[in-house]
Amino acid sequence: MSASTPNHHITYPTATDKIIDTPAHLKTLAETVEHALDNMRPDTGPVSAKTLTALQAITGVPGQIGYVTNDASDKNGLYFYQNKVTKWTRGAHTPGITYDRPHDDWDIEIYSWVIMGAPYIYARAKAKKEIKGFYQATIAALSNDMYKPPSWIHLTMTSNDAANQYGIQISTNGDVIIESFASPTVKAGTIVFGTITWPCTSAGYTKRTY
Repeated sequence: MSASTPNHHITYPTATDKIIDTPAHLKTLAETVEHALDNMRPDTGPVSAKTLTALQAITGVPGQIGYVTNDASDKNGLYFYQNKVTKWTRGAHTPGITYDRPHDDWDIEIYSWVIMGAPYIYARAKAKKEIKGFYQATIAALSNDMYKPPSWIHLTMTSNDAANQYGIQISTNGDVIIESFASPTVKAGTIVFGTITWPCTSAGYTKRTY
């Protein structure tokens, strides 16, 4: 074959090609079409699948949007492609957590992700031992600037300790802090957790001053 299309370089026969070589020409044509389709597959445009299993079989590019349309109700909806290992997840995850060392008093779990440009932080802390007169503890530091809020953010946390109230703060430099509102004695095994988010310009929010 002596010619090809200008955009995707799909080869095709010309008047100078011999009829006897038609099978070879068709094979080359099919291979170049397949190659062009493979290169187009990881497009940045949305993809859809009827089930989550079918969506997970599609290889995308990081940040690509996917939809599940006809699965169990809790699986339908919006997904983001992460990588070949994680594949499609509900939120676009961006690593941004650092620890200087394990905490002496708490077992810590921190997760961070981004949905439509808005950052989310989930923090969970479980007391390793009894902590008397607990007031405040810095449990993690967020290294990614995306997860550093423009001002201090404070939110009440959920806990299995019904007798006391706990909160979570994220400072402007990324410190994640848990605190109590009454300096209680925290029992071993007490769990506090919560999710915190805030609007940001990348999510399409505009700051207005009144």
